[in-house]
Amino acid sequence: MDKKNEPTLENETIAHDHAPETTHDQGELAELHTKVEDLNDQLLRSLAENQNLRRRLQKEVEDAHQYAIAKFAQNLLSVADNFERALGLISDELRENEHFKNFIVGIELTEKELAKVFESHNVQKHMPLNEKFDHNLHQALFDIPNEDAEPGTILQVVQSGYSLKDRLLRPAMVGVAKKQ
Repeated sequence: MDKKNEPTLENETIAHDHAPETTHDQGELAELHTKVEDLNDQLLRSLAENQNLRRRLQKEVEDAHQYAIAKFAQNLLSVADNFERALGLISDELRENEHFKNFIVGIELTEKELAKVFESHNVQKHMPLNEKFDHNLHQALFDIPNEDAEPGTILQVVQSGYSLKDRLLRPAMVGVAKKQ
């Protein structure tokens, strides 16, 4: 007999390593495959969750930068209202009085400066006179019976509304037309 064809211990080991798997080994392999799929699914979900969290935090940081002055601006709205009321109460006679002329000019200039500061920080004033009532932007205080105006039209603005960029700071307080 030829030495080439004689089985050796080495050949038997190799033959044993390549023997078909038993059903027990296949069950373990299927179980491991399932665990790998579960872990892969968990990993993908975690990655997606982290990405969503990153996006959400980035949006919150951007909003914080854009709307950081919202509280401060809201606190200044009453100052703007008081300037507007004060100037509205000044009669023509008082405007002609030499003692009050410079005082009135000072109040007007201060109101204009406040309006410029608001504008530079994207705080917009809304005077919706003769516009259609929008409950998202306006607060109706009362109805005004009127046959000439279309119902739902704003006929009187009691207090101006303000917004910061696209966010409402305060709705305009208005009187709305109503059919008699």
